[in-house]
Amino acid sequence: MSSINQNIPRPEYPRPQMVRQEWVNLNGTWDFEFDPGDSGLERGLLEAPLSDSITVPFVPESEMSGIGDADFHEAVWYRRRVEIPAEWRNQHLILHFGAVDHDTTIWVDDTEVMRHRRGFTSFEVDITDALKNKTDFVLTVRARDSRHDWQARGKQSTWYGNSECFYTRSTGIWQTVWIEPVPKVHIRQVNITPHVGMEAFEVVPVVSSNAPGYRIHAILSDENGNEVSSGDARLADDFSPTIMLQLEDEDVHLWEPGHPYLYSLSLIVTDDPLSKNKRNTL
Repeated sequence: MSSINQNIPRPEYPRPQMVRQEWVNLNGTWDFEFDPGDSGLERGLLEAPLSDSITVPFVPESEMSGIGDADFHEAVWYRRRVEIPAEWRNQHLILHFGAVDHDTTIWVDDTEVMRHRRGFTSFEVDITDALKNKTDFVLTVRARDSRHDWQARGKQSTWYGNSECFYTRSTGIWQTVWIEPVPKVHIRQVNITPHVGMEAFEVVPVVSSNAPGYRIHAILSDENGNEVSSGDARLADDFSPTIMLQLEDEDVHLWEPGHPYLYSLSLIVTDDPLSKNKRNTL
């Protein structure tokens, strides 16, 4: 189930690498409330209705959010209900945030599942245990962004006006939010190193666990989609196996201005390397 809904903002899959077919985009209208004294948790905002709405992933300082308030905001709250597709049952569910400024706390229903600091890096959390097999849940986000705290400033002016920067301050969610299912054994990230002299790619995937009986397959394709190299490795030995993908001379194409050649890489984890029918694309 691929969620490309042109009726919500930024509908495209937000991550250029690690693209998965199954996902749901959570951008759009969320409940929202300013928390100028950063007292919302004590005042019961985790359970109480929020008084306003906002269009995610645009910050409340932006007109595109539907608010356009460029003053300082000590804290802001977001909430929305999320429904889980029935075909995702029995899989692990990963909740992703492209970026939230600056100190973020995430709740699934009334369970705190993560706290993340830094306003310009993506983060994710496995919410499977917090869901307790439910088919929907309430997602609540609190973002704190005090101008008096230590943080990387960049465009985050500590003056009311846009001082020493070209952008208005940003508070809260400012990149896409999405959720996707993965099997228990799945790829978390991948590091790719081209070795020009060897005419090869070194592929080092990081997996969720070392799993006896599982293998990871790497398939490299040219810009026309034709397979040019492949390899595999066992997952029983370590969390980050190394796969070397050797190229033939005619398949070596260096990236250069005017011809930005790109290969495609598919990674597949399987519990039976002899049977294509048992493969799970991760």
